[in-house]
Amino acid sequence: MGAHPKRARYHESLINAHISFPKEKWNQIPRVYVIFIAEHDVLGYGLPIYHISRRINENNEKFNDESVIIYVNGAIWDDTPPGRLMHDFQCQNADDMYYEVLREKVKYYKEG
Repeated sequence: MGAHPKRARYHESLINAHISFPKEKWNQIPRVYVIFIAEHDVLGYGLPIYHISRRINENNEKFNDESVIIYVNGAIWDDTPPGRLMHDFQCQNADDMYYEVLREKVKYYKEG
């Protein structure tokens, strides 16, 4: 599986290493998002999108380290913002895309 949970952990560690510096105050490190857009439902729960954050096991409270992992199920092309985006990512014709900004950029790079 290309979007294994440990792969997300690996990418998060690389981002953290890149954005933090010696003697930097910890509260200055920004929130980190690792987003995997997969062709299918890699987590297998049938959801279009999964937001994953850490919790304290003993009391189920959030552990607010400002780290978020998001998995997007690219197989769902419903009439929601993520579904429309997945549709646009798979479009062969830019004119069929929902999102104007993406449509214009695709036209620019594909049609010059």
